[in-house]
Amino acid sequence: MSRFFGSRVQKQVLSQQGEFVCPECNSLSAYAETRYQQVFHLFFVPLYTVDERIGYQCTECETLFDESVFQDQVNQEETRWECAKCHHKWPATNVRCPICRTRPTTAAK
Repeated sequence: MSRFFGSRVQKQVLSQQGEFVCPECNSLSAYAETRYQQVFHLFFVPLYTVDERIGYQCTECETLFDESVFQDQVNQEETRWECAKCHHKWPATNVRCPICRTRPTTAAK
């Protein structure tokens, strides 16, 4: 017996945006503005939208986020430490200086 009615989720990529550090998979990956619509259909013809979500989707793990994920990253990027040898400033997520391989001596400033 066939199902003549039901609902399904339609995904539509609105635009490719840029790169960010995904909080879910912790990788530097591209993100896209994406719309998800749950559509009720009858005889495979979409009738109306039940639910709609628009957000930013990580292209690696495909998790959908809202705009607050970017505000969290701006706050995270402000935390930096300075290498004692070469005096370059690095994000707090670096455990050592990539140039001279020294570890930070004090907590992130």
